[in-house]
Amino acid sequence: MRSIFVWLGALSICLFGSAAPRAYIGDDGIFSVPFGLKNLAEGPIFNSVSGLAEKGVNTAFKLGSGIVAFTSDYLQTECMRMVQVMAVPEHKSPDIKNMQFHYMTACGSYKVPILEADTLWENQQFQQNRKLVVLASGWLNTINYSHAIETIWMPFMCRNDVNFMAVDVSSYVDTLYTWSALNTDMIGKHIAVGLAKLYDMMPLIDIHLIGHSLGAHIMGSAGREFQRLTKRQVPRITGLDPAKPCFLKRSKFRSLSKGDATLVDVIHTNPGFLGQRFPTGDIDFYPAGEDPLKPGCLFIDCSHNRAYQYFAESVYPRRERSFLAYKCSSSKELETKSCRSSETTMGYTIDWAARGVYYLDVRGASPFGMNWESAITMGLMDKSDNCKCKDT
Repeated sequence: MRSIFVWLGALSICLFGSAAPRAYIGDDGIFSVPFGLKNLAEGPIFNSVSGLAEKGVNTAFKLGSGIVAFTSDYLQTECMRMVQVMAVPEHKSPDIKNMQFHYMTACGSYKVPILEADTLWENQQFQQNRKLVVLASGWLNTINYSHAIETIWMPFMCRNDVNFMAVDVSSYVDTLYTWSALNTDMIGKHIAVGLAKLYDMMPLIDIHLIGHSLGAHIMGSAGREFQRLTKRQVPRITGLDPAKPCFLKRSKFRSLSKGDATLVDVIHTNPGFLGQRFPTGDIDFYPAGEDPLKPGCLFIDCSHNRAYQYFAESVYPRRERSFLAYKCSSSKELETKSCRSSETTMGYTIDWAARGVYYLDVRGASPFGMNWESAITMGLMDKSDNCKCKDT
């Protein structure tokens, strides 16, 4: 019965929006969080209660797997039917002239139209010898109003070897979900145009695309179009719980998949519900297995957001080995959480030779990585001064 209620919650999220906390960027480009309850759910009492509830709900999901599978298939079918019979008003097609890259530093952000992306090289802080990391967030997220962008942006400010950009696509994903899903392919193609302009100016540029939820499919499209335009693959795309609704194998909605970049790594945190259940990349990680609710979560959108929270934690310097994962030799091993083959790391630092499905344990609150204690022992948990704005 509980699984039915959670599915109703999932349906409401698809129809009305996510309950994820949001953040803002002020006129100076600096993030501010206008709420005081950000860390409320990290106390020991909440963790204890939520842990018990999480186990109960995950058990209910397994017992009611038939009902859940039927409901999931029904929602997918309805999503496709709405598109085929045009049961939604005409959607707003992405216009590349209205799309921007936001180059973000610890001191602020610098906006540039995608069609003028090559002018980024004129910015003194946009250094040619750095890796380029580009982030696209998910449904209902805007550049000024996204917890995902805030969470991932902060640790990258602690690295002095990265140019970090976010894509402003709010006009085309901050709307009815079906419209947003329809827009992912064209948004990605427009992003690729901007990336190709940067590539023309600096052919040796190292590009890492990151996308959460719908953003993962956007970046998959960007990778495919970039290869068409430049005859060169994007080195890496990271999919953070790629969105499931509407993205079927035999639908007009094309998903992020292996081949969209030289390496495609995927973190699944709400498999089978808001996120895709089956492996889609070269490397697929399943923190806490295939359970729809991750440790510390009572709702599926919390689990959906865990993907970018886990990834962000791994970005901090000297935190790269916080998430140790083990290869699964079979689907049964993943189901029983008994994977113990070769070891690799999940997150920003990755073994480029690794392939297959990996399982790992995670904690219910930050720090989420089970290997975080080794960093404390080594005295490496302190944040670097590089995280701070040098102009203040």
